[in-house]
Amino acid sequence: ADQQDNKIKSIYNGTETFQEIDTSPDGKYIAFTDMTHPLNPKLHAMILCNPIGGPPFSNIQIGLKLLDVNSGSITTLDTSTTGYQNLIWSHDENSILYTVQSNHCIPLDSTANSQTCSAGFIKLRNIHDGTDKLVYGRESSPYTEWPIGIAISSDARSMIFGIDYDVNDGLVNGKGIYVFEFDKPL
Repeated sequence: ADQQDNKIKSIYNGTETFQEIDTSPDGKYIAFTDMTHPLNPKLHAMILCNPIGGPPFSNIQIGLKLLDVNSGSITTLDTSTTGYQNLIWSHDENSILYTVQSNHCIPLDSTANSQTCSAGFIKLRNIHDGTDKLVYGRESSPYTEWPIGIAISSDARSMIFGIDYDVNDGLVNGKGIYVFEFDKPL
């Protein structure tokens, strides 16, 4: 029980490491990310540093997964080495919005002497057919800054996100909070 004596109910117990998590609007599914050890795909671990006495794992797989709350079954939607952050379900429950930090670099000034290596973009994953749609940013050069902390408006017509670096990448100009209007509600 918690501090007010309310009962806490387990929805799922397993070995996954739930790094990002969001519940579908109807509460039937939970989207989450899970990091898998490269030498043993059944070992789920949060690896944040080099193993003692060894090199870092360069091929860590980060999975975008769905947990069916009623059955407890888990479906892997996709895996990647760059990962999925800021998971947000679409209002129609058919897609999941997420950001990707691609680890490419963006010049901070015109001389390219200073740069940030946190390029990224936002995608929308259809959970039924597995297709991705680029919603914001660029996946190839010239790269765009990684948007953080995305949130969707209550009418699903726009999103806000933050930019942490003072970069002019052609879409944003400086660090701050930006609003992005969708062509149609998400």
